[in-house]
Amino acid sequence: MFLLLTLMFTGVAISADKKTDMKARLVLYKEKVNAAAQLINKEGAQSAERKILDKKGDFFFDSEQGYIFIIDSTGNTILNAAKPALKGKNLLGVKDVKGVAFFNLFIKMAQKHENGWVAYSWPKPGAVEAAAKVSYVKMLKKDGVEYIIGAGPYDVTKEDILKLFPEEAKKAL
Repeated sequence: MFLLLTLMFTGVAISADKKTDMKARLVLYKEKVNAAAQLINKEGAQSAERKILDKKGDFFFDSEQGYIFIIDSTGNTILNAAKPALKGKNLLGVKDVKGVAFFNLFIKMAQKHENGWVAYSWPKPGAVEAAAKVSYVKMLKKDGVEYIIGAGPYDVTKEDILKLFPEEAKKAL
């Protein structure tokens, strides 16, 4: 009986640790998006772009699965640190494997709430198959452009956001 209780308690402790780790990871992504927005606001998009794309800089994180992407309010890619070839491409209407037009959702979230979480699927850097992903997006209006700045971890779902950030999740898409 003691062994059973010990195993049950250990399982609960491990589950709580994973939840704490995931929340800390999600907070890190929010902080990186906010830092990128501050950098763009301070230095302008072109100057900030060099720093955001620097693979040895602060904007590649979380074992290099964390990176910044920026689109404008019309769906044009300003930058995608993991897939630089997307620069200049309009991604409105691009759907994930579940049929979610997530770039449209990024814009909708940013315009309606200024910031928030969007759930979708997207290939990990260097991969072809899509993985579950949520991204935190934030609107920045500068020099007549509406920038939607985002970053998000893989293997995290909308349900995880609902559990970890219940107040923010009310506006999650």
